[in-house]
Amino acid sequence: MLFAYLSSLLERLRARPDRAPALLPTDAARRRWLGSILGRSGASQQQLAPPAASLHLATGPYCHRLTANRESRVLWTRRLGASRARVELSMELGVSAWMPHKDRESGGMWQLSAVPVWRFWASDESTHFIELGVGPSLLSRKRFAGRQLSTHFQFADHIGLGRRIGEQNRLGMRISHFSNASIKRPNPGLDVLQLLLWRRMKAAQS
Repeated sequence: MLFAYLSSLLERLRARPDRAPALLPTDAARRRWLGSILGRSGASQQQLAPPAASLHLATGPYCHRLTANRESRVLWTRRLGASRARVELSMELGVSAWMPHKDRESGGMWQLSAVPVWRFWASDESTHFIELGVGPSLLSRKRFAGRQLSTHFQFADHIGLGRRIGEQNRLGMRISHFSNASIKRPNPGLDVLQLLLWRRMKAAQS
């Protein structure tokens, strides 16, 4: 497709060099061409969607957690074999505030995280998804809610499911585990159940 388009354009330029600017593709044509290429490679139009912001409310045996995340555009997507299912990858950058339960040792903490998230859809029309995420995070304290966490560095592991609501919103739940993979002991880790709400950001006007 690309070779044929370039050959045709070259012939037209040779025939009418004075019309070279008019023969070049417009911005709209470029977007349509890019969309057709992505469609042939198995990518969905969601790959061109704007980033998202999300709010996470979490609770666990020892604490509560509030998170604000910025989700990137879809960085990579692939069809799963001959099926209509697909997997897509995006990056979540977040800041979290942890608060211990009243019956635990006092003192909250902050967390920064950068977690790649893989999201699985049954088809382009599906409104439900399953997601997995593993990535690094940093805690402001090594001891929290009466638990000795040993290191500021902690891996963040997520598994969850959710549903798309319209074109702009998603709602989901996650089980999340944070630990240092026994880089240093003790390594009790922290576990929380999260409720998530995403909203797509508006695309920038050109």
